[in-house]
Amino acid sequence: MMESQNTESMDISDQDDTFIENGMSKKVDKNIVKRKKRRKCLRDKTAPRPPHSGYIRFLNDRREQFRSENPNLPFAEITKVLATEWNQLTADKKQHYLLAAEQERVKYVEELAAYRKTDAYKNFIQRKLKKKKVNTHNQEDQELKKEKPSSDNKLKKDQEIKKERPSSDNKFKKDQEIKKDMPASDNINTVYDIPIYSDDFLNFNKGRDSELRYLRKKVTDQGQEVSVLDKHIENMQNGIVNLMANTEKLKAGCSKYEQYLIKLRSLLLDAFADIAFPDTTEPPTNENIDTFMVNLITLLSNDNATEPSWIANIKQVISNLDFSQC
Repeated sequence: MMESQNTESMDISDQDDTFIENGMSKKVDKNIVKRKKRRKCLRDKTAPRPPHSGYIRFLNDRREQFRSENPNLPFAEITKVLATEWNQLTADKKQHYLLAAEQERVKYVEELAAYRKTDAYKNFIQRKLKKKKVNTHNQEDQELKKEKPSSDNKLKKDQEIKKERPSSDNKFKKDQEIKKDMPASDNINTVYDIPIYSDDFLNFNKGRDSELRYLRKKVTDQGQEVSVLDKHIENMQNGIVNLMANTEKLKAGCSKYEQYLIKLRSLLLDAFADIAFPDTTEPPTNENIDTFMVNLITLLSNDNATEPSWIANIKQVISNLDFSQC
């Protein structure tokens, strides 16, 4: 009886160190289990929800149907089978999920940009910074209390991960080389074949985000240049309108003066019609009235002791003219 109780107590104590995986017991490091415990992330309820990838969309689409067909399979096995099915899908069948994911991602980027301009985002950032300071302080205290063996185990695990990583890096390099030789439509499928949540996937996302930021900056700069050009065009159009208005005013003024000159010429010709001019002087006509008046002014400007009688008659006639008739 005592032996069975001891055995049961030993089995219970060992449950913390072992778990069943595919019918085989496996030793688990308690420190690793503690490290794998996910922290509760601070989230803003008003923020837009992150988009799902094409792979996640495929899982959500197939999981319920596959679970109904295989009700005895655990969740992990269902996910594993669906992951294999995803990898075996053709590019055409994947395209439906990838395009939907891309559309959702574009919409998310737009909503996120609008959300970051709100006061709710600013308040959320302040709360997040405060929590980060508290978590950093607590983490430093925990690291000081850790024992050396736990850090050694972490170092060994990191070294093992680094040994396994080159294989995924080589696969990513091969995919990049194939992508260069393929058309643009095939490049989309090749990019999304990167293992999800891997370092290459995260680096690829960072590169895409950087490219999007650059493109958004270029679009903003181009928009500012277009605004400046539009303003310049508007000013030029306003200047053209003003010049056209001034031109019309000048034309109207010139037309008015032309009519005045025509009436003045006619008035002078009528006044000079009864004057007898000498043979050396050509009488004024409608064609030479302008030249006649210029020569007359030159002649009148000369100080002559005695002036011809016809000049005296011209002066008398001009003084008697009524210019209000012009």
